[in-house]
Amino acid sequence: MLSFLFRFLLEELFFLIFLIGSIILILLFGLKPYLSPQEVKVLFLLLALLAVLKTFELSEFPRYAAYFLERSKKAPFLLVAYTAILAAFVTNDVALLSVVPITLAIKAYWVPLVVVLETLAANIGSALSPIGNPQNIYIFHHYQLSFWEFERAIFPFGLFLGTLLLVLSLLVKGKTTAYPKEEVSFNPKLLVLGFFSFILYLAVFFGLLPLPCLVFVFLPLSVARLKALFGLDYMLIATFGVFFIFANLLEEVLHFRLTDGGRVFWFSLLLSQIISNVPAAVLVSKFTHLWKPLLWGVNVGGFGSPIGSLANLIAIRLYLKQSEEKAKFLALFSVLNFLFLLEGIF
Repeated sequence: MLSFLFRFLLEELFFLIFLIGSIILILLFGLKPYLSPQEVKVLFLLLALLAVLKTFELSEFPRYAAYFLERSKKAPFLLVAYTAILAAFVTNDVALLSVVPITLAIKAYWVPLVVVLETLAANIGSALSPIGNPQNIYIFHHYQLSFWEFERAIFPFGLFLGTLLLVLSLLVKGKTTAYPKEEVSFNPKLLVLGFFSFILYLAVFFGLLPLPCLVFVFLPLSVARLKALFGLDYMLIATFGVFFIFANLLEEVLHFRLTDGGRVFWFSLLLSQIISNVPAAVLVSKFTHLWKPLLWGVNVGGFGSPIGSLANLIAIRLYLKQSEEKAKFLALFSVLNFLFLLEGIF
């Protein structure tokens, strides 16, 4: 029930809200819905990324690596660091779906704390990469940034919050229960196919190859498991499409610009707390050319409210499904998330 509710709130409900909003704007102001070429490109990139990530997911390698880290004496630190690194390459959502179930299999007093730290790590690690989360993918292409422009702008965010997070994870100590080896394995063929798909995806993402080359990233998945190709989250892509249309219509109706960096930061941060950082990034981008405070605002906005980032809701869902200590976990989750929200602001 919780899983269905979270999914509905994040996809179907947002889809319906922005679809209805678009229809109202079209009827009231006689506007025509449209998508810009950059937005169409982002939609194709997101769909292709889903295919690449599904290939990696089916290979089971991310979970396999997490299993070996879990057996170490420094498991809390290694799992948190691994989550951050993984999120930078395969998005914060996939990182948590790979690592948190392994963490929940551990019998140790620190499991609730480490799951929260892994969630923070996923949001920090993904913020540092242009492909780490959907809002970064969108901002990177909407403002036509270079890799080094992006990294120079966001690096201080990761340096400060990442250091704080790793220090906290080093303070967590305790014994773990070994995870049965035979329960976790990986498919080398799918891993290799996923790796080559990822390289091809990056080449298109950074403009080294034309967009039509993205078609080839779907081949490994279609050969390995055709059913998985049809099972990609197309509803998520449709939701992004509606976000873009609604934001374009709203831009035509509301004739104002955000020209102050501080206002852009605060507006994007607070909006993220209410509607999540991905739609916040899309909406605010229509009213400002100041991409740096927007980038910071939506990534800092991933902390705090559970709805600030999809990663937050994934971690909460996974934990609540397997644990009885719901109130304690939610309290710990809220305290640490708002602490990092404040640290990100100041």
